[in-house]
Amino acid sequence: MASSIGKIDPSVGGCFTGHGDFVIFDAVADYTTAKISTLANPKSLGDVKQGSVSWDGDEVTITPIKNTKGEVVCSYAEGGSFAFSGNILSLNKAVLSTFLLGTEIVDASLNVSTNWVEVADIVGVGDTLASIERPIAWINQDLNQIILFPKAQIVSAPILDENSICVKISVTAEKVSTANLKTLMKLSAAKVHYTA
Repeated sequence: MASSIGKIDPSVGGCFTGHGDFVIFDAVADYTTAKISTLANPKSLGDVKQGSVSWDGDEVTITPIKNTKGEVVCSYAEGGSFAFSGNILSLNKAVLSTFLLGTEIVDASLNVSTNWVEVADIVGVGDTLASIERPIAWINQDLNQIILFPKAQIVSAPILDENSICVKISVTAEKVSTANLKTLMKLSAAKVHYTA
């Protein structure tokens, strides 16, 4: 007697669609003891330019190994990567300091009406490659599902996107495999808590 066929996922829906937010956390000191619940100081990246968010991971590749007749005898598989990018619209001091490793510069003599400009703050960038290692999360458009990279390399640069100068972040997941954290993690039916 034939067995009936069940569904791998009997639930309805579950699609991860759109972009609701990117959230970055403080750097993790010790991944051997870290958990999702211990990721500290979550911060929204704010406005991200429409159409700039993309999934940039490499696909898995399979290389066939053939015999002299051209028949595939076996194959060699190589894993892909998990990566995404997006353009942050803000060029405020916090964004430049975090993602472009900016340095705050103080020049009090500028803050007088006799100078060529009066400024609220000055941030200098470009001294070093703007690369940081942090946990980062991509939250879907409904703010109820999350893709989390607990350990990610985030490389950033200013770019011109149409008429807006943005900070482009390019994020690549790095391997982590502990009892509580994996390289890519999916959080479902999540409720995201924002401060008022």
